[in-house]
Amino acid sequence: MKPSNYNFFFEFPEENQILAYNSRTASLALMQPSNYDDYLEFANSLEVTALEEEFLKKLRIGGFILDKNIDEIDILSLHLLGNRYNTDVLDLTIATTLNCNLGCVYCFEKEIRNNKKMSDDVKKSIVRLVEQQAGSIKFLNICWYGGEPLLDMNVIRDLSSEFLLICENNQIKYNASIVTNGYKLTPDIASELVEFKVSFAQVTLDGPDYIHDTRRPLIGGQPTFDRILMNIENSCDIIPISLRINTDNSNKADMDSLLELIVNKNLGSKIGVYLAQVKNENDCYNTSTCMATSDFTNTADEFEEKAYKLGIGSNIYQYPKLTGPYCGADCANSYVIDPEGYLYNCWAEIGDISKSFGNLVDYNFEGNTLLKLNYMLYQPQQNENCKECKHLPLCMGGCPFERINNVGDNCTAIKYNLEKKIKNHARFVIENQKELKETVEL
Repeated sequence: MKPSNYNFFFEFPEENQILAYNSRTASLALMQPSNYDDYLEFANSLEVTALEEEFLKKLRIGGFILDKNIDEIDILSLHLLGNRYNTDVLDLTIATTLNCNLGCVYCFEKEIRNNKKMSDDVKKSIVRLVEQQAGSIKFLNICWYGGEPLLDMNVIRDLSSEFLLICENNQIKYNASIVTNGYKLTPDIASELVEFKVSFAQVTLDGPDYIHDTRRPLIGGQPTFDRILMNIENSCDIIPISLRINTDNSNKADMDSLLELIVNKNLGSKIGVYLAQVKNENDCYNTSTCMATSDFTNTADEFEEKAYKLGIGSNIYQYPKLTGPYCGADCANSYVIDPEGYLYNCWAEIGDISKSFGNLVDYNFEGNTLLKLNYMLYQPQQNENCKECKHLPLCMGGCPFERINNVGDNCTAIKYNLEKKIKNHARFVIENQKELKETVEL
């Protein structure tokens, strides 16, 4: 037997015990200090006799120790490849339009914005893609995207009706979401989205009005904050809303005002909020304005704690679990589709046809094959830096787009706040006297 390479141990004075966490198995345990001493003796000597039989059994169940002949990198490889090439799920991110009514200062799509409408041929091709896989998939996940997707609600209406019928006829579980700036998210539109099984909407506010309106105005420069906030107030009881706050050095100091406004509007229990890190993707923004991941992580942690204390839904108790692949960009059965039927790996590439690997309408799949291979064949567990990192199971190399395009530090927030996340989760479990399935008592 040998110790796992992915063990973390944190002092937990609240219980006078040690928190043991394994990033590969996502096991979490409270460990008596005496048992921790026994574990350390075993780790140094590899003598199993240092461990009591029951303690040894629980360590094995949690993945804290394993057979010495097993290579955990091989386990991660199996998990990564199994999920990357999983055919049970079809994920489609569909841009109804590449047009937008806002002129956000950091928009990575500003160079590809256009008024082209999605043709009937493109719609039929998307439906055909779903029909071709209907006999094998168990889940169909749709993300309505743009541009601003609500500028062409008819695409959502037409395709949703087709998708729902296909899923009903083939016993496929259907889920949909929408990424919208919220300017056109009226109660009537929200009700219609719910009718088409859209389960939640992501809406963005970048701070209070005097900050947001300088960062996310209309194309003509007019303010948008008041109308978006009004739509959130009037629609959040109809459709669940996740409030995204794009954050960099220019607005990070103004979040308290936005939280106070959310509370004053009685929205705290109705919406979730989170910070998102602004990065210079596609040379769209000033890199010096962007925050380093470590700095952003500290800012986001402080924000989550403040939001929670104010009764606003946040990610403060989000539990770190094994991932892989990182996102749809390196999944075989995930496609980003633009209004002309071009296919992309990542939504940050949408509209740049040089990054497309095919087109649904003419069955031309001889696009950027090299880029596709770069996404699909990369294995972070073979990267010199990643394979030695104990956080690898939680990020699997980080954002594929950022890796390919060298957009700053590819390490994710969990590298900088794992201990805080684990301790927050443990406190939550203890305070609520809950037994979660990933918790193992040692």
